[in-house]
Amino acid sequence: MPFIVRYPEKIKAGSRTSYLINNTDFAPTLIELAGGRAPDYMQGKSLKPIMEGARPDDWRKATYYRYWMQIIHHDIPAHFGLRSENYKLIFSMDDTIT
Repeated sequence: MPFIVRYPEKIKAGSRTSYLINNTDFAPTLIELAGGRAPDYMQGKSLKPIMEGARPDDWRKATYYRYWMQIIHHDIPAHFGLRSENYKLIFSMDDTIT
């Protein structure tokens, strides 16, 4: 899903990146942007360096995701998967996901 940020003091307008992020990165990012340091127990990584134009070599190459709402919202069955820049591997017990 797209992630859009507007922060004129730190991010150049129109910037784009193909780095894989996930929602565990949001809290460490907000903490660092506010001048703090994310606790070591947090799973995500701060996006601040990427937002400022850095290109970290050690950034994740793939990410795991899980949609667990089981048809409560959007009529989408629960499923999980792995995603890289070029591929997705999705596991679902429902045959409607393509």
